[in-house]
Amino acid sequence: MDRARTAALAGRCLLWAGLVLPGVCADRLGLNEPRPLWQQTAGAGVLAVATTLARRRPLTAFALTAALCLADAPALFSLSYGPALAVFAVLLGLRAERTGPAALSFAAVAAVGTVRIALGGGDPVPPWLVMTGTLLFGGVLPWLGGRYWRQSRELTAAG
Repeated sequence: MDRARTAALAGRCLLWAGLVLPGVCADRLGLNEPRPLWQQTAGAGVLAVATTLARRRPLTAFALTAALCLADAPALFSLSYGPALAVFAVLLGLRAERTGPAALSFAAVAAVGTVRIALGGGDPVPPWLVMTGTLLFGGVLPWLGGRYWRQSRELTAAG
């Protein structure tokens, strides 16, 4: 293996470790509801797959992470997977060529979250507001930051 490939693999491994760390720490500190070991391991596995796909298929990586967040919490706000959602949103903005698929994925996450909250029973307004805020500040805003970063690099390269 040459140096560039080794460095890229090490970078992906560090990214994965950094994304798994909040979930492990939140579970150990008691900030989350107690979860079985298989659920924690499955979350780490999904994050590993998303990290692997993040370079070539950033939309798929974001969708996997959003599905993981929705599975963990109907309102999308999760201490374990919220940072990963923001990181993959930035990477989606950096690496996706078009804006349409990203906008559709944000709308799909909002729709699935709305259905999940509505079927959960109880008052749906507070969880829906939390989900909307999390999607805006943990998904759309980082995505816009990634797009700005990419466009700035392209303009600098163009002179």
